[in-house]
Amino acid sequence: MSFKQENNKNKLKLLLVSFSFFPDDSPNTYRWKNIIDIWAAKGIEVFVVSAQKPGFRKFEIVNGIKIYRTGRSLFQRVKTKLGSISNENLVIRENDKSLNKESLFRKTYNFLWKRFCWPDWAFLSYYPTLKLSREIIKRENITNLITVSWPFTDHLVGYKLKKENNLFWLAEIIDPFSFNNEINNQKIYSKLNFSVERKVLNKADLVCVMTARIQSKYVSLFPEINEKINVIHNLYVPVKDVFLDNNKKKESKAIKFVFMGTLSPGVRTPENLLKIFEKLLNFKSSINLELHLYGKINSSIKSFNEYADLINKSIFLHGSVPKNQVHYILKEADILVNIGNSNPYQEPSKIIEYVYLGKPVINICSINNDSSKELLDQYPLNFNIYKSDIENDNMIEKLIEFVTKNLSVERSHIDKIISPYLLEKVEKKYYNLFWK
Repeated sequence: MSFKQENNKNKLKLLLVSFSFFPDDSPNTYRWKNIIDIWAAKGIEVFVVSAQKPGFRKFEIVNGIKIYRTGRSLFQRVKTKLGSISNENLVIRENDKSLNKESLFRKTYNFLWKRFCWPDWAFLSYYPTLKLSREIIKRENITNLITVSWPFTDHLVGYKLKKENNLFWLAEIIDPFSFNNEINNQKIYSKLNFSVERKVLNKADLVCVMTARIQSKYVSLFPEINEKINVIHNLYVPVKDVFLDNNKKKESKAIKFVFMGTLSPGVRTPENLLKIFEKLLNFKSSINLELHLYGKINSSIKSFNEYADLINKSIFLHGSVPKNQVHYILKEADILVNIGNSNPYQEPSKIIEYVYLGKPVINICSINNDSSKELLDQYPLNFNIYKSDIENDNMIEKLIEFVTKNLSVERSHIDKIISPYLLEKVEKKYYNLFWK
C-alpha cells in the first residue's frame, strides 16, 4: 500500500471508468456521481470515461468533473440496431392486446449476442474505452484509478491500464462475474470467467463489494484477496420531504400497489407477482386494488399475455420514468412491491428507498436465500411471499389483512436501518480507503 501513501497526497487526480455515467439513470451513475461530487468539491481532480450514447456530448464538465464519452462509433451503433435494449419505454394502449411482439433485432440479441459475446454485452466498448483512458492518464499524469462493474468489461480495461502504468487501482464489484449465471454463457466460458476474474482481483490494489455475503463468496473462491476486499454498502440519498405527507387524503379509493424496477427473464420476473395479484382480486372482490409497474419491463412483456384483460383496468404498465420522478410516484403508493433477484449476491438498492418511505412492503421472494428478505428482516412493515405460498388461501388471507391495515413505523427505527447506506457514510469509507 506504499504507492498510495506516496503519491495520492501530492497529486490528487482520479480516473473513474464506468460504462454508465451521468446523465444515465443507472445505479452506477447514482452511486459514483454522488461520491465524486464530494471529492471534486474537496479539490480532487476527477476524470470519467464512460459510454457515449445518443444525445450525450463527447466531453463536458459537470460540477468540476471532466466527463469523456467514447464508443459511439462502434459499440453504440450496434447496440442501437439491436432494438435499443438498454433504454426501453413501454406504452400499452387501451385496446392493445398484442403484448407478445418481439422484434427480430431483439431475438437476435437474446439468442445470439447475449449467448456468445464475452465477457459481456459491453465487449465492443473495451478498445475505445482503453484508448481514451490511456490518453487521459498520460496527458494528466494520473496515478489513481477506479473501475466499476457492471459491466465486467470495465475491469478488463482497468487490468490493462494497471499493467501499463504505475497506478493505484480500486475495482468496485457491483455485480459478481465468475459465479453469475446471467453474465454470459457459463457452459462455454465458466473456466475463462474464473481465470480472468482471478487475474483482475489479484492485480487490483483494493476490491470493494456491497455485502458481507458477496465478500465471503469471493474469499472462498479467491482466498488470496482476503486482505484487500472490503464491504461498502449501497448508497441512498434521501429526498427529505417524501415521508412528511404519508397521511395526505387520497384522491383515489383504490389501494395502489407500485413496483419500481427492471424486469428480466431469469433474473427478476413478474409471473409470481401477477398470480398473487389476481388471487387478491378474486379473493376479495369488494376491495379495489390497482397494480402499477414502472421501469424497464419490455423484456418480460410476454408474462402479461395471460392478464391482458386486466391491463389498464387493474394492472397498469408505465415503462421507464426519469429518476427525479421516482420518489413522487412511490410517495403516492399505498403498498410498495419488490420482486427479489434470483441472484443471492446482489444488494437490492430499491429496498433502501422503500424502507425510507415508511410504507408497507410486499416482497416476492424468487429464491430461498433472497437478499431482499435479509434486508427487510430489520423492517417491521414487510410481508414476504414465496412461490409455494401462492396457492395457500390462509397466506392470501393474511396478505389481505396486511394490505388493508393502516400500518406505520417510527421514523427513528427507519433512520437506524438506513444509516449505513447514507451518502456521508459511504463516501467517507471510500475516501478513507483511497485517499488516506
